[in-house]
Amino acid sequence: MPTHLHSGGASLNTGGWATSDFLDDLGVAPPSMPIYETWTAAANGINTMSGDYLWTPFVGGNLWGVESHALKLENSGSAAHGGRIEIDLGTSDHRVAAEVTEFAHPGTGTLVASVAARMQGTAAMTFYAWDMLAVTGSYSLLLLKFVAGVQTNIQGLTLPGAPTGTNLLELDVLGSTVRAFYNHVLRVVVTDTSIPVGQFAGVQGVANGAGNRTRVDNFSVRAAIGAGTGGSHRRRFFGLAPLTGVR
Repeated sequence: MPTHLHSGGASLNTGGWATSDFLDDLGVAPPSMPIYETWTAAANGINTMSGDYLWTPFVGGNLWGVESHALKLENSGSAAHGGRIEIDLGTSDHRVAAEVTEFAHPGTGTLVASVAARMQGTAAMTFYAWDMLAVTGSYSLLLLKFVAGVQTNIQGLTLPGAPTGTNLLELDVLGSTVRAFYNHVLRVVVTDTSIPVGQFAGVQGVANGAGNRTRVDNFSVRAAIGAGTGGSHRRRFFGLAPLTGVR
């Protein structure tokens, strides 16, 4: 079972890992990294994203739900729906990851599951997203960005067929470098300066049409080594060591 550590008065799920050799010059305790959301403590429910942590839906309507300790989106219309885990990472440089454990597309409509980085902590639609996408039987990966609600597709890749089993999406932002991974393989690297800050991360998705359904589980986010937001704000995380003897 993931172990909850306490930092700054908040209980943080670090997946059983403790941070040692930790530097921070803010004078306050930052979140322990990495942070894991597994929806272990969440009962089944509709119109909610919250699990072991509080989530704030702000993309589209609140149409995600919790099912069997994972996030589910099903037949939710043509709009995108999503939100952020309500933890300020204290840095705009981070990696967000999640497992897409179900991606059922009947060959019609549109299905999207994605992770999002550099969310703003407000209702502003500004962030990067890394999509697994199905449109009328065609499957692809797509790196895109929203800036003040305007979507721009950055780079897409065609998949050879329908994704099966569990697939891992990872999105890494460090300075102006954006990297996207699919099942641990680096698929896209770009330089983009349009979203320089954003200290939150989350997920979004689309499930337009009957039979379109996706589930997302094992969400995680971690700060990059040497991450910061400018000035003297510096954070470094290294020397991760597993906790022992903890119940």
